[in-house]
Amino acid sequence: MWRVCMVIALLASSARADTLRIGTITVNLTPLFSAAEGGTAGLYRIADRIQVRTREALIRRFLLFDEGDEFDEAKLRESERNLRQLDFLEFVSIKASPPHDGVVDVIVETHDAFTTDINADFSNDGGRALYDFEVTQKNLFNRGGDIDLRVANGLYRRTTSLEVVDPEMFGPYWTARALAAISSDGNEQRLSVERPLYSYATKLTALASIDHLLQDARTYRSGVIDSIFRQSHGEAAIQAGRVIQTRPAITTRVLAGIDFVDDSFGTITGAAPDARHFRWLEVGIDRTRFNFITLDHVDYGLRKQDFNLGAHAAVFGAVSPRGSVSRVRGDASYGRQLGAFSFLITRASGTGRFHATNRNAIFSSDTRFIVKLPAKYPETFVAHAHLDVGWNLDRDVQFFADGQNGLRAYPDFAFEGSRRIVLNAEHRVFLGRELLDFFEPGAAAFVDSGEAVTGGFGHPKTDFGVGLRFSIARLEAAMLRFDVAYAVNDSPNRRHGLQFSFATVQAF
Repeated sequence: MWRVCMVIALLASSARADTLRIGTITVNLTPLFSAAEGGTAGLYRIADRIQVRTREALIRRFLLFDEGDEFDEAKLRESERNLRQLDFLEFVSIKASPPHDGVVDVIVETHDAFTTDINADFSNDGGRALYDFEVTQKNLFNRGGDIDLRVANGLYRRTTSLEVVDPEMFGPYWTARALAAISSDGNEQRLSVERPLYSYATKLTALASIDHLLQDARTYRSGVIDSIFRQSHGEAAIQAGRVIQTRPAITTRVLAGIDFVDDSFGTITGAAPDARHFRWLEVGIDRTRFNFITLDHVDYGLRKQDFNLGAHAAVFGAVSPRGSVSRVRGDASYGRQLGAFSFLITRASGTGRFHATNRNAIFSSDTRFIVKLPAKYPETFVAHAHLDVGWNLDRDVQFFADGQNGLRAYPDFAFEGSRRIVLNAEHRVFLGRELLDFFEPGAAAFVDSGEAVTGGFGHPKTDFGVGLRFSIARLEAAMLRFDVAYAVNDSPNRRHGLQFSFATVQAF
């Protein structure tokens, strides 16, 4: 018997000896402009001094491993992707050294982005200037948080809002958000705390949120207002998730929660929707596979993006005892890598409310096809298809095909209906390097086509055009976009012709 015990002890000792541990973790922080990027210039030195520089302690708090832990390559890759989501970092790399003495040393390298971010969107509709101006200060107090001030002048509403985000409210990956907005026709207050599925090793996820919105809402017909009504919206939700199966490449969760929704409407002109009051009790399950591809020069020039091509599926069922209403919703996604630098990814979602008289069902899908072409200068072809189909929709639910929804040469609210399809194709060319160590110029040629209807599809509206692109990798997802598009078809309130636009995000 003692011999058996000795063999077992020796085997266990051998297994422990073969287990690699994490040795020294070295964090190398690069400021906004390094010495190699023109650090001798006065402008760069001033920018570095007024910049909120990332501290090593903050980076270490968001690592999913510590010195002495068992070495897990999956956690290194997850930590790298998670850090890349922090909008004050332009570049993140986590590499492991060759094993030595039973340990693996890890080197973490980061490069700061601008912590003051400015985004703007300008357009002209019927001679009226429309704009959306936003200033964000990131990495507040070196805790990784943001404060965002936004001023928007839309077609029928002016809004000023302030939002604060803290990504470690109760520790790393506990993200808290608070928003307060004042509009020309109402106000909004929103508060949420979330712990998402940030790692395959995450056991519990959570979400709590409250929202109150007061505004004048509108429905449209043939490009003009059909009805105006006063909307009061209130919602409070709590959801908890428990991981029941986990591996580095796949995770399965069960979720449960409650969701209180109250929507009241008052008529101003036309007809108002019926009031909706629900107390949802919901359970569900989701399953996520992880298969990431990382590419630059897709949407943001030199800045790398992570795309999960792993299959995902989720389904939820809910009942509202008040009114005896039930609800089913779900979503799924699937990606396929077609080459070293090309892939297709598609997402679909659906929701349906079931009651004798109170029904509302929507199916949506969104597909992107990306090809990064081998060329002297980086070239990327992007194709996009979006579909929405609704049945028995609430009166305040409409789908639009216009300048805000993929048809760049058409005015806001140009085409509306219970169904929508939009197709886009764009060929993007980049310089491949930054000028003045600051921005990367590029250009694009595009074509858009689509329609929003209440009946069947069959009369798409089309535009085509060219544009300039200026990517600033040190700004979070910053892309200055100047487009000139030609509308092939007339819209209800504008003849076909040229339309100029400027924005700080890609059109799709």
